[in-house]
Amino acid sequence: MSGIPGTATATDTSNIPAAGRGPIQGDGIIHEIQWSDALPWWLLFRAAGAAFSFPVILLAALGALAVWGGWSLADRIGIPAAVAGVERADLAADEGTPGAPAAARPTSGLPTAVLTRPLTTIHSALPQPAADLFRLVAVPFNPAAKVGLMAGALARIAWFVAVWSIFGTAIARHVALTLAGEEVPGLTGALWFGSKKWLSAFNSVAFVLLGIVALSIPGAVLGLLMRTDIGLAIAGVVWPLVLIGAIVLAILAVGVAAGWPLMVGGVGVERGDSFQAISTAFSYLYQR
Repeated sequence: MSGIPGTATATDTSNIPAAGRGPIQGDGIIHEIQWSDALPWWLLFRAAGAAFSFPVILLAALGALAVWGGWSLADRIGIPAAVAGVERADLAADEGTPGAPAAARPTSGLPTAVLTRPLTTIHSALPQPAADLFRLVAVPFNPAAKVGLMAGALARIAWFVAVWSIFGTAIARHVALTLAGEEVPGLTGALWFGSKKWLSAFNSVAFVLLGIVALSIPGAVLGLLMRTDIGLAIAGVVWPLVLIGAIVLAILAVGVAAGWPLMVGGVGVERGDSFQAISTAFSYLYQR
């Protein structure tokens, strides 16, 4: 191109490989621009448009309705509801507020308020659906939670993950095909795909949680041994291993909490299995 506006001269492209010329033709004039390569961030706007399409919103509404129906059925058949163990009254009792029952005050160990005060702050700032899910996840961190309460929380969490393994996979597949410009399945087609691949999305979460439980068992046994003098001596010897195990547990816990949507997306987009979804989610989460 010459420096004079409105004029153009041919450019020598004989030394440029044919595969590298792209949209530049033999006359040296750009005839086509790949906007997806020039402006890759434009995909965010396309993704937002696909996410707010009618089929996606309908799938999300059906998923929310299915979660509500399952939890309501659990209430009707008597499965213990996961009440928040981070209530204000519990905190008042832990802090020794005058008038609090003596039986409610901790007698040994770390005060419950130290653990539950941050959870109470987070819980009060969440919308109701997210607060309900947060109460379920917070149950294992409540020292006063009993076996029945734990079972009720685990049952509801399992139903939540199972439902969104179906509908989340269907939504991810629908949006991915839309962005790729391929033939997009209808509502029933997306649900059919989600119903076929839901087990991979569900197991991706289950496998990580099983790994967390398996790594937690030695720590629990060591905690029981530390009640004795010999156990304290053993704990002092293996304490570096305990710290390493705690780091691994933290990596797994953060990965499953923040990376679960990526696991569902990995199954829906790449049509992979559970282990591929776990690898994709953890790699993206900790590298990006």
